[in-house]
Amino acid sequence: MKPGSTIAELNARYGPRYRWILMGSVMVGAMASIMSSTIINVAIPGLSHQFHLGQERAQWVSSGFMVAMTIAMLTTPWLLSRFGYRDTYLGTMVLLMAPSTPYVAEELWEQLGEPYSVHTQEWPTFDESLAKDDFVEMVIQINGKLRDKIVLPAGTSEEAAKAAVRSSEKIAVALDNVQILKEIYVPGRLMNFVVKPQ
Repeated sequence: MKPGSTIAELNARYGPRYRWILMGSVMVGAMASIMSSTIINVAIPGLSHQFHLGQERAQWVSSGFMVAMTIAMLTTPWLLSRFGYRDTYLGTMVLLMAPSTPYVAEELWEQLGEPYSVHTQEWPTFDESLAKDDFVEMVIQINGKLRDKIVLPAGTSEEAAKAAVRSSEKIAVALDNVQILKEIYVPGRLMNFVVKPQ
């Protein structure tokens, strides 16, 4: 613990208001924790619309957010030992405040003695290659009705995808004794057979 950080020293420095400062800090931290855990639920409808995510993938967004929160919690002891309780708490709170209260955050950032400006600090950059799926789920339909789903590596060629579709037991049975009039192939998404009885 840093010098001047024991309870007795803090009481001597701040007097009776120490307990209120402490309680306020804990309340702000608790509110930030609750907001961060619920904000993803507000964002999911917009993410689903913009990125065309179904319900299953939207749930993975929420799970991924919780994993990121867990990783952040695991790094907290290192941050506390490296920068101290006060600097870690204040630094993270100011960075989180910056988008919604820019002027207040800028003033607090300056008070912390950090370089100008809080808004020019580096954040993780988006790497599109990391967001690509390694596998895709292909829906197989016959006359527009779902018959099966198969998982293929992303970037599978049309010929390989059609071969994998035909190797499905359900599809092989469904295509037996029918005449295929048309094959509709949407890369990485859909294979639809238009058929009629022979």
